[in-house]
Amino acid sequence: ATDADGDAITFSKLSGTLPTGITFNSNGTFSGTANAESSTTTYSFTIRATAGGKNVDRAYTSDSTALNQ
Repeated sequence: ATDADGDAITFSKLSGTLPTGITFNSNGTFSGTANAESSTTTYSFTIRATAGGKNVDRAYTSDSTALNQ
């Protein structure tokens, strides 16, 4: 990805936890398969976007709900 100035944007996870089995990639995508949850679990994490020497951080929250079996 690039910004309005044409600078390449890279991403990183600054803090927090992702579901087990999920990876955050430097191109801003997630990959993997989350492990099954035994109860509803909330994950909170902060992502940083960097381009042209500038950083922008954003906090996210994701809920994973256990499936009834």
